[in-house]
Amino acid sequence: MQDILELIRVLEQHNIYLPHSPPQVAEQDAIVLRLFEGVRVGQFSSDADAASDITPGASADNSNYFETRSLLRERLAQAIERFVAELEQCPDTQQVHIECQKLWLNVRTLSGQNAVKLALDLAVHILEIAQKFEFTLLAMDVAMYLRLQHCMRDTESQSCADADATYQQLRQAFEAEFQAEKMYLDLMALCGAGHTSDEDLQYRAKESTGDLAPLLAAYSSSKLHLYGNLVALQQHLLAHDYMAARNHCEKSIRFFLDKPYRARDPLQVFYYHLLLCSIHLRDVELGKQAAYSCLELAGENGTNQFKVKELLFILHLHTRRYDDAIDLFSEVMADSRFAFLPDTIRANWAVFDWYLSFLNSCGVGALPAVKYKFNGPSAAHWQYQNCARLIIEFVNLIREKQLEKVRRQVPELEQLSTRENGAARGRSGLFVQMLLQIPASDFQRIRAEQLAGEYLAQLRAMPLELANTVTELEVLPFEDLWHLVLQTLDAQ
Repeated sequence: MQDILELIRVLEQHNIYLPHSPPQVAEQDAIVLRLFEGVRVGQFSSDADAASDITPGASADNSNYFETRSLLRERLAQAIERFVAELEQCPDTQQVHIECQKLWLNVRTLSGQNAVKLALDLAVHILEIAQKFEFTLLAMDVAMYLRLQHCMRDTESQSCADADATYQQLRQAFEAEFQAEKMYLDLMALCGAGHTSDEDLQYRAKESTGDLAPLLAAYSSSKLHLYGNLVALQQHLLAHDYMAARNHCEKSIRFFLDKPYRARDPLQVFYYHLLLCSIHLRDVELGKQAAYSCLELAGENGTNQFKVKELLFILHLHTRRYDDAIDLFSEVMADSRFAFLPDTIRANWAVFDWYLSFLNSCGVGALPAVKYKFNGPSAAHWQYQNCARLIIEFVNLIREKQLEKVRRQVPELEQLSTRENGAARGRSGLFVQMLLQIPASDFQRIRAEQLAGEYLAQLRAMPLELANTVTELEVLPFEDLWHLVLQTLDAQ
């Protein structure tokens, strides 16, 4: 009776319904369903209980009862097999993984409940699905179970040899995945630490890419190719070669689009990087295509959707499509999910609001009639956006001719520009130095241009680094923002 109960539990865990028999066997079907329901609710604790209820006065070995029992077990097995077949066609990779994990737990249970044959059949199906969707660790576990089952019966059989070969191949693929993941994480840790030069990091990425090349050629694992291609992508990003980075992203996207399932997460990663590349390349159409693909893959994940929209907003500003940026800003503000986003993300859009207001005051673009209200994040949540916030506050004070307030803010801006680490390095640090020349020139345009000339030349020679730094730092290209700021000064 326990084997029937375990099969019923499998159906319940996966919301599988027991199919009905054809109309011509309706009477027999009613008896089968009666046995099914009695076992399901715990009415029958043994075959003897069930037999006496279904066939009054009959013993547990009654042939009519066992025919009914066999029919129920067969229909339970068929229902599970049909579910597994449908699962293999499911487009939601995450849901498939969850269901396979539950099935795998049931296999282990069935193996000890007089249902070894069904467990073996189910394990074979799980292995096929896991291999199709490239759940390497799960596939390796199931293959190890099948190897144990087959080889315990006959170590010389072909089934044993095949099961062992499958397990060994999956184990090697898993080790390749682990190596690629480790190389990528180690590289990112070095990038984040800030103690290694771009040249050394680029060499490390190139060396790791070479080490991973044979593994990428040998195995088609999605996880392996995700991390392997991310390592290779870093070579181009660290060299500021965004055309090569774009080509690498597009090649990676083609690889994952060719998978027999929808590789949602890897595709999202490379569309996101393609969007970053489009900002550096000032390619609006490429960026919009990448953004829309990324948004579609993000599904109901609101946080991911708003991060993609941040980059699309930046793209519009960096390509001087100010009206498009305003339209996107209005769309985000009208989204009912915005109020429930983390404070750090909402703070980004508060900063964007200030930049749009500045553009509007300069006669660029037109803000919507409705002024949006932000539930102000706490001071701690502004740290990430501190440089962009201080810059736009300083610029607005200059535009509003609040010259004494500008002078009072100079020490804070000087401190920002001299920090050795944090958000104000690179282009941001140079632009802050340029802004400081405005009060130093007594707010005279020509003099400010002269004093900032050296910094401007350095700024123009320094590439944008959105892919490796905080994207919120350069909301508007600093060259564009500098031009707009100069227009607010006295032409002397």
